[in-house]
Amino acid sequence: MSRAAVVLGNGALGAAVVRALGRIEPEVRPPVRVVSRTARAQQQGVEYVSRDLTNAQTVGDVCADAEVVFHCAMPPYHKWTTDFEPLHSAILRGAASARVPLVWGDNMYAYGRTAAPRTEETPYATFTRKGRVRARLADQIWEAHGAGHLQATIVRAADFYGPGARLSTAGDFIFEKLLAGKPAQWLGDPDVPHAFTHIDDFASAMVALSRSEVGWGRTWHAPTLSGLTARDFVAEAARQIGADAGITVPPNAVLRLLGLFNPALRATFEMEYERTEPFLVDSALFETTFRRTPTSLASGISQTLKWYRGEAERAVGRRGAA
Repeated sequence: MSRAAVVLGNGALGAAVVRALGRIEPEVRPPVRVVSRTARAQQQGVEYVSRDLTNAQTVGDVCADAEVVFHCAMPPYHKWTTDFEPLHSAILRGAASARVPLVWGDNMYAYGRTAAPRTEETPYATFTRKGRVRARLADQIWEAHGAGHLQATIVRAADFYGPGARLSTAGDFIFEKLLAGKPAQWLGDPDVPHAFTHIDDFASAMVALSRSEVGWGRTWHAPTLSGLTARDFVAEAARQIGADAGITVPPNAVLRLLGLFNPALRATFEMEYERTEPFLVDSALFETTFRRTPTSLASGISQTLKWYRGEAERAVGRRGAA
């Protein structure tokens, strides 16, 4: 029997990794196990297991028969500074004890502010609390890898969008608003260049790297569209919906007031520079190595809208059945 591919985390990225694994040819596709604190079955043919991932022994047990583990687990955004490192440490120790290679889905926070496109060689210059957390988590992976305790690789993405990516800045703030006939919202300057990663490109990169000998021991950037503006992004979404391409930018004073009652919103404030200054990402290394390009904006938005409309139909069905 084939060894399992274990996905830690059942959020948007974990679900996208499951989809990417499902696209592997059936004759070589590994069985897939998804592990999270509150496992909720989403796809037939996939094993969903509820476990506490802050326990290294538990992680080691669920990875005991694995060929690879995809680390997509994270605490709520506003708890990163307190809860992320214990979770991450337990996952690394558990994977090391099971002697299973690990692929971590990371973001760009560790690089901090830079006017140049971020490459895999960009030095860390973070000045935010969440950026420092992400940098420490990456350092822990490379320390374990360098010591021979864990074979690992890191895959990074920019602001992602796509099926299930509701909590991204390019999620509900844009798609749910436009589909409801309201202007999209952007928490920054909609006219500065920005980078967007389709979540399925992110997941597919993680899977591709896990199945390639060249993938281990370094950081990679998933295929990313860079240089668009939020206004460009919203305009394409509005075009496909047939709506006005309206976009609003809530005043900082309003956001600060709302943040008093919304810890997730309050946690975004220190990352404001990513949305008020040019935020560029270079993903040429992965694209040239694996001959893959980012999903086009038109196609990516089409897939995202299809998912949102499907979710709306399912919500209506659930209310009708209640």
